[in-house]
Amino acid sequence: PPHRNKEPRGVFLFGMGVISVVLCIETGGLASAFYMLVFLTCVFGALVMRPTKAFLLTAVMCALYCLLTWVFPKDGGLLAGQFDRIVHKFQGGVEMDPELINSLVVHCAFLFAGTWIAVGLSTGFREKMGRLEVHAVRDPLTSLPNRRGFMDMLGLQIAKAVHWDWPVAILVLDLDHFKRVNDRFGHPVGDRVLAAAAGLLREAAGPLDNVARIGGEEFAVAAVGAEQNNAADLADRIVRSFRGHDWGSLQGGLHVTCSVGVAIRQPGREQQPVTDLAALIDEADKALLQVKQHGRNGYLVATDPSVSSSGLEPSRRS
Repeated sequence: PPHRNKEPRGVFLFGMGVISVVLCIETGGLASAFYMLVFLTCVFGALVMRPTKAFLLTAVMCALYCLLTWVFPKDGGLLAGQFDRIVHKFQGGVEMDPELINSLVVHCAFLFAGTWIAVGLSTGFREKMGRLEVHAVRDPLTSLPNRRGFMDMLGLQIAKAVHWDWPVAILVLDLDHFKRVNDRFGHPVGDRVLAAAAGLLREAAGPLDNVARIGGEEFAVAAVGAEQNNAADLADRIVRSFRGHDWGSLQGGLHVTCSVGVAIRQPGREQQPVTDLAALIDEADKALLQVKQHGRNGYLVATDPSVSSSGLEPSRRS
């Protein structure tokens, strides 16, 4: 899991911060060239860590930087054998010079400013990448996963089904004569039809089923754990919901039906998940083609994919 990889990263950065602060103090304190290493550690932490952790890292480094600047002797540090003098400062409560305080405030402010700028850049980049990732796997018109998102999800679902020996049902759905809708009523109406179809599929599908738009007017539903009868009932609900929907509310004279092809991955198949994925999609497409060849506006449940397309069950119509 990703969170396991973040702990070593934070520990590493904290260790680097401590080392860079010590080197900075040992080689001249506020005038040390190693101060840039302290600054870069804060900036790098802000780029790769969450904002809260990045600011916490910077705060710890600033506190350590101020503490060591105060207790380390000006003519030598801890590594130079000045430990007794450092302890004496702690015990004696030696006050810090105002000039030194001002310098530390400026240096710490510089560290926090660098962290703040880096956090802003990192956050903006993550948000942009997040939006790109969403657009890469989601259809903007219907807000459903697109083909890529559906295939990625289906691969995970099939792997899970193989592990637990569950059935998986795939429904591939096509809007009947959708080109006629666009030609007669225009593409804006066609877009509203697609959005309405997505809503009907969400309502008909179960809460654990996955609905996607995988093509122009083609949709798909993946139902993990659905046996053949369950898949047939789902296909029947979908077909009936399209028949009974008030399409005239979108455009007078409009009526839309759908055709559904169903494929089932039965438990116990000895195929690899990738092979199952390709076989299921192909099987559902063949079943959908059979429905189209027999008049559309219905559904068909296919048999085992080891059987040829001629082994499909007789067309079942609602």
